[in-house]
Amino acid sequence: MNIFIKFFLKALKSKPINRFFSSINGKNLKKIKKSDLSWLSIFVLVASFAFYFYAMGRNRYYVRSDVIVRKGASGNLDSGKSLFSLIGGGNLAATEDARFLKVYLESPQILKKIENIIDFQKVYKRNRIDPFAGLKYDVSDVNKFYFFKKQVSISINEQSGIIIIRTFGYQPDTSYRINNFLIKESESFVNNLNQDIYKKQLTFAKSQVEQNKEMVNEITMKLSKFQTLNKFLDADLEANSKMGYIKGLEEELVDAKLNLATLKRQFVKMDDPEIVKVDNLIKDLKEQIRIERQLMSGVSNESLNPKLIEFNQLKNSLIFAKEIYSGSLLTYEKTKSDSLQKQRFMAILREPILPDQQWQKWRHKGFLTSCAIILVGFSITKFILGMSDSHRN
Repeated sequence: MNIFIKFFLKALKSKPINRFFSSINGKNLKKIKKSDLSWLSIFVLVASFAFYFYAMGRNRYYVRSDVIVRKGASGNLDSGKSLFSLIGGGNLAATEDARFLKVYLESPQILKKIENIIDFQKVYKRNRIDPFAGLKYDVSDVNKFYFFKKQVSISINEQSGIIIIRTFGYQPDTSYRINNFLIKESESFVNNLNQDIYKKQLTFAKSQVEQNKEMVNEITMKLSKFQTLNKFLDADLEANSKMGYIKGLEEELVDAKLNLATLKRQFVKMDDPEIVKVDNLIKDLKEQIRIERQLMSGVSNESLNPKLIEFNQLKNSLIFAKEIYSGSLLTYEKTKSDSLQKQRFMAILREPILPDQQWQKWRHKGFLTSCAIILVGFSITKFILGMSDSHRN
């Protein structure tokens, strides 16, 4: 208000304005110059804008807070990268998360949440003193949202990733409460971001562990039933035992044949009891060897060879299932570790403060912008009129 009065008094002392009022007092309106009218028009416009911005305009209150979204430090960063991160202003990867957060804080759902804690239309409605600032009584939802975006400013420092939250209100408590609300919503957004990303990854990794563990248990049960049904622990050992037994019979058969040849040289008659005894032994050994070989490599269910194949299949399946289970356990633990190292968290660098005086910058900025527009418009108009006069002459 003081600035407006000083400007008005100083403008009244200017020569064009004095000449204009002197002409009016002397009733010499015909002698008024066009330049004086121009200056008078500029004076009226500037005075009108000065009156609005410094006298009639509603008080505005400004609250600022600074926050930053970070990712947990990764353990595999070397010293060079860490030093670069410090020189570069911290975790530059968090800038992408900051952009997501900016879009969220400027979204219509945030406006709906704000309306649940304060009567947004009431605290920002227009008053009789300043009919230009504020919301109309019958404002639409779309226009209300556009007005909300003007009262909330979210900017990001691209180098450091710091998010600057600015809120404006016609009462100190309004801008302060909205700023605090946006900080809480930012924390909630970051927490939900962590849950949505890493909770799904952990859930999937855990399900794989449970599934592979169930597969290991299932194959183990099949192998146990197979061993119980066939009454041996290891088919390979059973096969080696059978082969050793057959080999012993074959060695005994060779000895019996040598013994028979020796007896045939000693006795003339082939029906001698000793020769018949050894000959029967050889026949028994051959039959036993044939039976054992049949049991070893036959195609019947009692044969050892199909059982050996089935046993090795179950054994290899169990080994493979255990390897998959171990791999899924390592993946699950690594996912847990990564979720802790890469987890986002929000830090408040600058807390909002309840303003105790109005924000004057908008008045100066609005007034100077208006003066600049008037000056540019006056210059362009004067240039056009000058060009038309020169063509006319």
